[in-house]
Amino acid sequence: PIKTRLTLPVDAPLCRYDLWNGQPCTCPAERTAKGACLPLELPARGSLLLFTCTARESEALPLPPTYLSLAAPAFSLADEDAAHLTKTYRATLQITATELQTATPLLTLPGQEMAELTVNGQPAGVSFWPPHKFPLAGLLTPGENALTLTLTGSPANRYGKHPVPYGLER
Repeated sequence: PIKTRLTLPVDAPLCRYDLWNGQPCTCPAERTAKGACLPLELPARGSLLLFTCTARESEALPLPPTYLSLAAPAFSLADEDAAHLTKTYRATLQITATELQTATPLLTLPGQEMAELTVNGQPAGVSFWPPHKFPLAGLLTPGENALTLTLTGSPANRYGKHPVPYGLER
């Protein structure tokens, strides 16, 4: 991961684009004599596309989301399909209406290999590297929510001599 301050020699407003979810947003930056200075936090295997735009275009973009980190619920193994290299887990997640109004709920899960999450039967996303982070805006309802997590193992498990572990880390 990278955690630093970045100065870019520009006078125009800065914006950023999340390459994974296709969402642009403003990128608050401090104006200095050398240009725009902003804090930069980028997780391992993360990516960031910065661009400049007009003031009008910048005002039309949303602010970066604020997240409410949710505690990972206790998932239990519901199905294992060795032929397709998948393990499916289920859990329930309790959340209040007040928590839903606070910020975008974010669920971080420690699974190995590719992870796909559904919430109340709706797709919440796919993550290719741990830790798997799933913003859950618009998917949760106050009360109990049903989560299904499918972890898919590496094709090396079919062809290699040394299996690659996959599933939830315990």
